[in-house]
Amino acid sequence: MAKLLELLGKIPSKYYLPLGIGCIGLILFGYGIFNMLQPSQAREKFSFQSASQIPLNQKTAVLGSNTTMIAIDVEGAVASPSVYQISSTSRLKDALIAAGGFSSLADRAWVALHINLAAKLTDGAKIYIPSVGEVAKIPSAGQVGQGAEVTGMSTTNQQININSATSQDLDSLPGVGQVTAQKIINGRPYNSIDELTTRKIINKSTYNKIKDSIIVE
Repeated sequence: MAKLLELLGKIPSKYYLPLGIGCIGLILFGYGIFNMLQPSQAREKFSFQSASQIPLNQKTAVLGSNTTMIAIDVEGAVASPSVYQISSTSRLKDALIAAGGFSSLADRAWVALHINLAAKLTDGAKIYIPSVGEVAKIPSAGQVGQGAEVTGMSTTNQQININSATSQDLDSLPGVGQVTAQKIINGRPYNSIDELTTRKIINKSTYNKIKDSIIVE
């Protein structure tokens, strides 16, 4: 100890502070190594579930008390056709994800042309994904149960019935946005597609873009 004190006495005072800090650092470093070598404590185990797997009475706690849930019927060429409870702020793509995505039979080319994956959903909506070659068998909205909404609705000639199409279906037409789609819905019923212009629902330019894609039934 005497030799250590003698050695310290030979060190200039200006080095005392750096040496002190260095010693403290070594002590903290050693303490950290010591803790790392100690047996690990029991760890909590976590399990993860997709939103579609969580019972409805638990989803409010998971997603927040202010989240409103809606029921969406997803059918056709998807991995797990069923009715799903999802957030009211979800988009069509979210409902398809809940259903496991497209199956290997899905007509992806038809979907790319006719379905807006960013479309907003409403409670009770129905999404039907056709298989390859099945488009001619898709029912019109008039054949679907009351309150249902078919996104990507089509008749046998792939034309949209303006008397029963949803806002999303009309929005998919060239030159038709959400505002115009709502005007078309508000103007129902129609006896002919020409009434869209004669009743000044849409202008002539928009009519010429969509006249071959719409029908009245």
